[in-house]
Amino acid sequence: MPLNPAYTGSRGSLSFNTHYRKQWLGLNGAPEITSVNIHTPIKHYHSGIGLLYSNESLGNYQYKQMFINYSYHIDIDNGKLYLGFKGGLQSITANFGKIRLNEPDVVFREEVLHLMMPNFGMGFYYFTKNYYFGASIPQVLTSKINNEGKLTYNHDMDQYDYALYSGILISLESFQLKPNILYRYQQITGEQIEVNIAGYFNKGNLMLSGGFRSYDSYNITTCVSLSTQIMLGYSYDIPFGKLAPLVKGSHEIFFRYEFKYIVAAFMPNLF
Repeated sequence: MPLNPAYTGSRGSLSFNTHYRKQWLGLNGAPEITSVNIHTPIKHYHSGIGLLYSNESLGNYQYKQMFINYSYHIDIDNGKLYLGFKGGLQSITANFGKIRLNEPDVVFREEVLHLMMPNFGMGFYYFTKNYYFGASIPQVLTSKINNEGKLTYNHDMDQYDYALYSGILISLESFQLKPNILYRYQQITGEQIEVNIAGYFNKGNLMLSGGFRSYDSYNITTCVSLSTQIMLGYSYDIPFGKLAPLVKGSHEIFFRYEFKYIVAAFMPNLF
């Protein structure tokens, strides 16, 4: 749901999710993020609604955001198409108090800059029992420091973060495989590709996956469904490239609780 608002309500029941990620251990100012979301379908209106909160620190910046997500659900042949939109508020704080300058700079004239701004996102998500694909623009607004040293919001299509993703489900005799790919592009930072292959065992209650993120890291992930309601997961990233000698990797944990004993999703443990 943080990547694509169209995912809202796709679990088929009221779903609570939280995750924590500590990136690039050993590097001061490395990204650290905590997020919480809850979403549910509204079946009578063929839609879903959800609430998303996240808190991220990156260097001298801290980002807090609260979004309301909405999706509209359309039945198409053997699948479902979800169209999503989100809107909310984002708080951005830039703390330059610890930066040492050789000479004065108007950009760093104030030690702490703060901005509260609206933001929006959109996307679509199509899925069947055997495959899925989607696309999204998670946020349409960004922030910048203007010539007066003030933090302000900015709309520039060159700074859009485009996300495309897809996956297929391959059923074998005793387990299932799900190859999947995520492609992200931003004109300023370039493209990034993430490829993973997940294996599902014990009727989908145990998931093991491995993959890589271009120019960045390899990753290993495991998820365990303790019941039809509770899922726990852990992921570890192994960096390669220029950052590898400087950092020790990244840790991520996540938790999901479904407020229903039988989840009415197509493939509840897989997609």
